[in-house]
Amino acid sequence: LIDRLLAEDKRSVVDEAVKFAEMFGVVWVYEYPDYYPEAFNCTFTAALMNLNIPAFTVEIGGPNTINEAFVVEGVEGIKNILQNLGMIEPKDRMSWKSLTKKKDFPSPLKLIQSPKPETSGVIEYLVKPGEWVKKGRIVAKIKNVFGKLESSVKIDSDVLILSSIDQSIAFPGIDLFMVAGEDRIPQAPLMTDGKSSIK
Repeated sequence: LIDRLLAEDKRSVVDEAVKFAEMFGVVWVYEYPDYYPEAFNCTFTAALMNLNIPAFTVEIGGPNTINEAFVVEGVEGIKNILQNLGMIEPKDRMSWKSLTKKKDFPSPLKLIQSPKPETSGVIEYLVKPGEWVKKGRIVAKIKNVFGKLESSVKIDSDVLILSSIDQSIAFPGIDLFMVAGEDRIPQAPLMTDGKSSIK
């Protein structure tokens, strides 16, 4: 996640954060003030960016447990950055990329509001994290305890599924997923030295 500070004098530090996120090797997305207005400038990374220190947040792995595979991926991402900065020797090491990063998604992306169920019930997820989902697709079904369909949840724009909530029961109005859509703000993609830093 990259906090997308909109002030003109912060464009360069946001651009630097993008370059570091690209080095890391995972899919990165912008987070805008309208997505989390009550605390956007209160995050640690936003505080650093406001001091002109490039920063981004890496969110990998599932909830509540430590998965060794994701620990390894995090370490590889850090090594990518250190290698790009010349702080460690390559030693025939190939830069690591996540499986999702290797897919062909539109770029840049930004966090957008998740589709929400209209009824309570048991969630049946129909998509997985890492999928690019087209507008109008049903991404979840809400059923009662007897298995009868109560409602379906559709996507109202093309999105990348980043994650799903860690629960099996839905309530009206809750977020079922974290999703990202195309960022169409006029300033993006940011430019440095005449070249886009977004690949």
